[in-house]
Amino acid sequence: MYVEAISILSHGLAPQKSITLVSALSLFLIAALLLIWTHSPLYSALLLFTPAVLTLGRMGTPDAFSTLLVVAGFWLLMKNLIPPAIFVLLISVWIRTDNVLAVVAALMWLTWTKRLSPLRAGGLIALAVASVVFINHRAGNYGYLVLFRYSFIAGKYPAEILPTLSVSEYLHAFRVGAESILPQTAPWVLLGVVGWRWLPSARGLLVTTAAATVHFVLFPSPEARYLVWAYLLCGIMFVVGASTRGRILPTEMNAEPRPLAA
Repeated sequence: MYVEAISILSHGLAPQKSITLVSALSLFLIAALLLIWTHSPLYSALLLFTPAVLTLGRMGTPDAFSTLLVVAGFWLLMKNLIPPAIFVLLISVWIRTDNVLAVVAALMWLTWTKRLSPLRAGGLIALAVASVVFINHRAGNYGYLVLFRYSFIAGKYPAEILPTLSVSEYLHAFRVGAESILPQTAPWVLLGVVGWRWLPSARGLLVTTAAATVHFVLFPSPEARYLVWAYLLCGIMFVVGASTRGRILPTEMNAEPRPLAA
């Protein structure tokens, strides 16, 4: 879908401008979604201006477009609009196939909260996985092992790389990636922990961000662009939780003082 969007825009724009427009427009819509969800222009701007999020609008990759659909899908889930949410999340797989992890996490959450039957959830998970298999087949994907070795170990051309991976090679790639990604994720994890405490109704949604951890375990890249959707969910839950406490605290402070126990 990302390539198709660029192709459509290229009828009136140069290819590079089409790529830039998709990323910039996606970032703009992410900003609008943040405002709609949090009802806080200031906090929305602060989330948007963090390096991990702002960089998406400057990159010629599908990550901004992908993040937009994943976050929109979770927003629809929080609005209890289950069918549209599932549709949007399934569509996101056609932008980035690794979004299947977020889709599976969301469907498992819906099953756990009994808003979706296990049979339907299983069928939708099968559909999401089948979409990934179909896309990889049509694209001539070289497979996970070749991608891993090409990305983290060595190799000029994927066609020349053998699909092998030793434990030591994986652990080296994981260590290098973790050393870089942990400082980037630490502030977002903190926001998520506070959001977990302040907004119990959203704890199930925060659990789905575990899919980002699974993504890193499978593909230990130090680039934050793969995880921005999870960052934003943690940030949004923090803002919504803070706003909720802001509405509660004045009432608590204005309440009549309770007599102290003897």
